[in-house]
Amino acid sequence: SGPSSLITTMMPEEVEEPSIATATRALLGKEFPETELEADIVDRILAQELRETLTLEEEEQVVKEVHGILPNQVPMFEDPPTEFIPVYLEQLEIELAKIPHKEAYEQAKYYNPEYIQSTNFRLMVLRCERFNVQLAAKKLVWHFVVKKELFGNGDILGRPVKLSDLSEDDMATMRSGKLQLLPERDTAGRPVLVLFPALGDAKTPENFMRACWYIISCINEEEENQRKGFVVVLYTVGCSRRDRFSLIKSSRRGRQGVPRKITGVHVCYDDFMMRPFLAASKLYLMDRDMRKRLKEHYGSHDECVFRLQTYGIPVDHQLIRQDGTISLHNHLQWLQVRQIKESSAASFFSDLPLDDRSGLTVRRFDVLFGRGKKIASHTGNQRCVLLAEMMLQKYSKANKYEKTEITDRVVSIVHESLGRFLKHDEQNGWQEVEREVAREKVSHIFRHLRSKTNKSLGPALQVESEANKPKSQKTKRSLSPVPSDMDAGKTPKHSCGD
Repeated sequence: SGPSSLITTMMPEEVEEPSIATATRALLGKEFPETELEADIVDRILAQELRETLTLEEEEQVVKEVHGILPNQVPMFEDPPTEFIPVYLEQLEIELAKIPHKEAYEQAKYYNPEYIQSTNFRLMVLRCERFNVQLAAKKLVWHFVVKKELFGNGDILGRPVKLSDLSEDDMATMRSGKLQLLPERDTAGRPVLVLFPALGDAKTPENFMRACWYIISCINEEEENQRKGFVVVLYTVGCSRRDRFSLIKSSRRGRQGVPRKITGVHVCYDDFMMRPFLAASKLYLMDRDMRKRLKEHYGSHDECVFRLQTYGIPVDHQLIRQDGTISLHNHLQWLQVRQIKESSAASFFSDLPLDDRSGLTVRRFDVLFGRGKKIASHTGNQRCVLLAEMMLQKYSKANKYEKTEITDRVVSIVHESLGRFLKHDEQNGWQEVEREVAREKVSHIFRHLRSKTNKSLGPALQVESEANKPKSQKTKRSLSPVPSDMDAGKTPKHSCGD
């Protein structure tokens, strides 16, 4: 059902059908461009819009965000100074009070006022709107209008959406891989969300909107992602589907309902006949903020992958194979991790006590530094070892750069399960370590597993080696196992991947 006229009056400006789309439709005499010439007209209108609305300073800032370049003095992804945060929260409350009709918001607050009014939730919305309190207030209200339409009334309004809230058709859209998060972040440390139009169709636009809502909500769970935003890639190379314009327009509403901070948009295509589809995407799928961060890449698969890599986006042949097919391995693994996390929510905290010095409670999926049976038997440590065992064969064959990617992937899986890497300090108790230190911990686990494997295979490898040697060259010398830092009781030296 569509919004009432009262709700429409308070919709965020970027959620309403943009005037640029209305003007373009009037010029073309139709809703969607259908030819390359009409696509050219759309592109010229949108380019003129940017020239008229984007200052030189804003243009420079956008270029830095798209490339993930940090200024020398103040990082662009940081929050305002801590002392100003209460001011922003107070201004947000004032702006919310000015909005007269916000029934869905009030219902959500009734079901779970602690969540709706929490500092963390409101900071997430402020970060997504770059601390523009007026836009943040409108987005906050609109968020619950769309959430109620997509997921219904009840307690779901006052809590994050879970996989168990999705229907079978929603889950079919999720499993299709049409929307995927890359296993690695870009060089600026931002998640990368890829849309593959060729991977099937959602049964309804609502199925696609709910899948999109869920994935973006997962991105927003991490404070780092809220600050840095994420990158979107629309990958249509090898795609001949150009007839789903209605899906583009109708799904805009749902995507605008979920708070999101998009810092780069990349469109890849290899067929000029896709240009009307892409022009319609710019009009109805993207708002002005997204369009000014848009980069188009025309060419073959290899050419588009290379251009994405120049922007620090880690797309390789493991995701998009050279024959054009898309791998679902990492995506389905990500879904499994999410299911484990959500199914374990009731027993999320372990039996390890609250640390009075740090105030931290050790969670079930936390990975703990240290020695001893209690540490080794902790669920998070055992799970991290299991993840490393699953990737050990790939890790053993990888070069130094690839090893870093693999260890970073394990760290990301732990973080996506709301796990942390914790080290105990006698003075301060349990403390979360930096991502680089967490990677070193995972590298240590890989080295230990590889050492154990070499030890267990040592005699067999020796027999095979001796059997393959000429008789004159056979020796009684046994194959020495690879030394293990963990077995020697030594702390491994700093290493990116090995």
